[in-house]
Amino acid sequence: MQMDGLMKLARKAPVFSFCTLFTTFVVALFSTHVAAAGAASDCAGDGKQDATACLQAHLDRGGVQLLPGKTYLTTKSLSVGAHAELDGNNATITTPSPVRAIIIAGDGASVHDLTLVGSDPTADGIFIAKGASNVAVRNNQVTGNFRQAILLGASGQHDLIIEGNKVFPGKGQRIAFGVIANPSRLARDGGTPPRNIAIRNNVLTDLTGDAIEINSPPPVSVSNLQIEGNTLSAPLHQTSTAGFCIGMAGVVGARIVGNKIANCKWQGIHIEHNSTNILIQDNSIDKTIGPSGIQMNGRRNSAGILLLNSSNIKIYRNRIIDTYNSGIELAWNPKGTNSNITIAGNVINRAGDYGIHVGGPAGRDMGVIVGAADGFGANQITGSKLSPFAGCNSSIRGSDVRLANCAQQK
Repeated sequence: MQMDGLMKLARKAPVFSFCTLFTTFVVALFSTHVAAAGAASDCAGDGKQDATACLQAHLDRGGVQLLPGKTYLTTKSLSVGAHAELDGNNATITTPSPVRAIIIAGDGASVHDLTLVGSDPTADGIFIAKGASNVAVRNNQVTGNFRQAILLGASGQHDLIIEGNKVFPGKGQRIAFGVIANPSRLARDGGTPPRNIAIRNNVLTDLTGDAIEINSPPPVSVSNLQIEGNTLSAPLHQTSTAGFCIGMAGVVGARIVGNKIANCKWQGIHIEHNSTNILIQDNSIDKTIGPSGIQMNGRRNSAGILLLNSSNIKIYRNRIIDTYNSGIELAWNPKGTNSNITIAGNVINRAGDYGIHVGGPAGRDMGVIVGAADGFGANQITGSKLSPFAGCNSSIRGSDVRLANCAQQK
């Protein structure tokens, strides 16, 4: 399977069939913004008078540029249509209403350099609507109270860049999800799954849900995904249903590279539900918090990296420290297991039980390699409370298998 695109594998990584993602899109995207944004000098910028209608009128004519330092009150959703631009110009939009504050509703649209402040925890920040493609959401700040800061994943979307944004709750406030794609209803609606999505260089912190969630179990799998260079934390969820710094289900073809991940409630990186063809490389994961009076199914779920029912995954040269359970966990259940997984060159320190734990059915060859591979060296595991490696299925191969202490497995 050959996929187009924006991503190139890191220099030392093996060549997958999904090796690049839509490079021409990066150039084409900004050439589509043909409408000039008109200055919002006629719109109330005192944060008290309702500026919704005035701003929408500018957007309907092709775009709006806010005045720096001004605050614009909106009480309804702003719609950014095809080839339109919302240039925040370092101004602020506040929304007290339980609405989607900004809806990107057309191809070639962009929202950038805006501070968006919400006060209703059921509201959404920036929503990329059905069919909107070649879209850029860049260098915005989303804060205050929101349910979801940046929401995408509707039918027919492709070629989206979410870049350089900052998402964090205000004091005493909450934002559940930083960037979320949840297209699972497409199976019912008969829609086309999203593809070609880049989420990079964002700072998404102190969230009560997931920092980045791509929930797309088959048959609506998101494809061609880049999650790169982000700074993420999600420490505050109080049930077992969220609290992952990166969570994905059903993704086909992804790069998770160079992210700084810390203080995740459950896992730093969580991959499940038939996700396949994924590179996880050069990430730092510093602390998974684990239960505080909360239990998930199974005992090793607060790991640095956890895989469940996924295949063709490469886990290379990550730094993982202070996990409540294993540094890297290959979990399984009767509904499915992992296959064709290579784990090499990782540095794991102070795991709460095993450095690396590989679970799977006895006697089944899962194609798991733990140790030097593809130009990466052996894994370096220190300070694990149990053993550095656990996984005594005879099908597991690699230089690090000799570290296993089967007697300590439970």
